[in-house]
Amino acid sequence: MILSELADAAARALGARATAAEPVGGGSINQAARVTLDDGRRIFVKHSAGAPPGSFRAEAEGLAWIAGAGALRTPAVLALVEGGDAPLLALERIDRPPAPPGRGADFGPARTALPAPGPPSLCAPLDR
Repeated sequence: MILSELADAAARALGARATAAEPVGGGSINQAARVTLDDGRRIFVKHSAGAPPGSFRAEAEGLAWIAGAGALRTPAVLALVEGGDAPLLALERIDRPPAPPGRGADFGPARTALPAPGPPSLCAPLDR
């Protein structure tokens, strides 16, 4: 999927129009983009035509689980589009400067605040 199509699909899922889009890293094995919408929102979008069914839903559920613990800053899930040739996950875009050296030390204590064993979607196989 070309960048403009990805931006437009994400914008439609949010009832808006894309005014700008740029490719970015951070999508792991997925295509990722920063998208600006005509209502002023700025979002982060992940897409992969080859994503296993349910993978973006599992990620959305995992992010909600992490956010629910209140220990780690987690982007809000704004839209989930499954099926077809344009599955995508649109997230709140968090713009901030790189963390200072040693900042990762905060992750350990925050991680212990997460409930075990994890969100159900991460403990079950994906439908294939």
